[in-house]
Amino acid sequence: QFCSPSSGNFVIIAILWVDVINSKQANISMTEASRLVKAVTSRRRQRNTTTTTTNPEEDALRSVKAFAKQDSQNVDDLYDAIIEGPFRSNQPEIRTRGLILCDYLFRRSVRFRTLCVENFRHDVARAVLGRDFDIKTIPGTKAKARALRIAAIRCVHEWYEKFGKKNAKLNLAYRWVRTRIPKLDFEQALSNNPDRLPRDPKKLREIQYAK
Repeated sequence: QFCSPSSGNFVIIAILWVDVINSKQANISMTEASRLVKAVTSRRRQRNTTTTTTNPEEDALRSVKAFAKQDSQNVDDLYDAIIEGPFRSNQPEIRTRGLILCDYLFRRSVRFRTLCVENFRHDVARAVLGRDFDIKTIPGTKAKARALRIAAIRCVHEWYEKFGKKNAKLNLAYRWVRTRIPKLDFEQALSNNPDRLPRDPKKLREIQYAK
């Protein structure tokens, strides 16, 4: 015997069906975000064979920007993809590229900025400054780990200078970092040093990797 819509079963089924559709769409969005982040931060690079061929990293970056503009959920997925992807890599070079992409989105997206600040200690700081600020917890050689942390300090300082006055949580995060990082590291980070981050992910290809 079929139940009439008035019984409420029809409404319940419709709600469950919407939930299923939304869940599938969320999975598709997260998969796409992971793919885009990997395309930008992957260590694999392709060489152009002609001067007219577009750079694959620039194409990937344009795709990231377009994806982020579509919906705020896409921004959330990009954030999660960076945290779960390059920020958990065992290669400091990949974490550095993840930091560059994170910085790029941080400067342009209010939603992404909010996610970074609200989860700064657990997500961002642990990945690029070291768990409990212990540089030994950053993978790779001591020199590479230090280069990543110096770049991260400079990055956080620039976030603070640009957004800290109007963002109380960012202000607190910056002051927290200042009290935990050795003064020497801060001095090096704020000087004109070779470890500074490029402002644009299009310049990722300029970063040199150990063979």
